[in-house]
Amino acid sequence: MALNNFVTLGEFGGTAFPLTDQGRTFSMARDERSVPVTLSNGIVKKYFMAVKYSFSLSWTFLPSSHLKTYDGKYARDKIKELTDYIGGPLTLSLQRTASGSPVGQTTSYTVWVESYSEDIIRRDYISNNIWYEVKLDLKEQ
Repeated sequence: MALNNFVTLGEFGGTAFPLTDQGRTFSMARDERSVPVTLSNGIVKKYFMAVKYSFSLSWTFLPSSHLKTYDGKYARDKIKELTDYIGGPLTLSLQRTASGSPVGQTTSYTVWVESYSEDIIRRDYISNNIWYEVKLDLKEQ
């Protein structure tokens, strides 16, 4: 099963913005929050309090404007605007695809921005565009 081909990030309870697939890598990790519990008969078991996810997205040669992406989806300027959003958490939606089809189950997570970093790779004065390398880490609330 292909996983998470379509990523949408948006303001919590507001507008959703599809993020470009251009040069993007994506990974998610499961974070189990548990404590060991010793039963009266001496057996130790884990008590799961919560299972949360962390997400890592990175783009290479990401243009500043969505007008320069091959798929027309939002690029660095919108990602930066959303990470600077201080109105609360964000909503991350992942559309899972089966065998490459764009039709699939969509799962949404309420996330916080854990870290954001960017580096300028290239300035193109002729086309009036700046190319970035962007790394975004999100953690489920």
